[in-house]
Amino acid sequence: MCGIVGVLGDHEAAPILVQALARLEYRGY
Repeated sequence: MCGIVGVLGDHEAAPILVQALARLEYRGY
């Protein structure tokens, strides 16, 4: 989650957040 916190302030990064969350789920995190 630490890697995602830095992107929360950027609303345009929403698609990136979705991809990041998908990767975390895939890793079983």
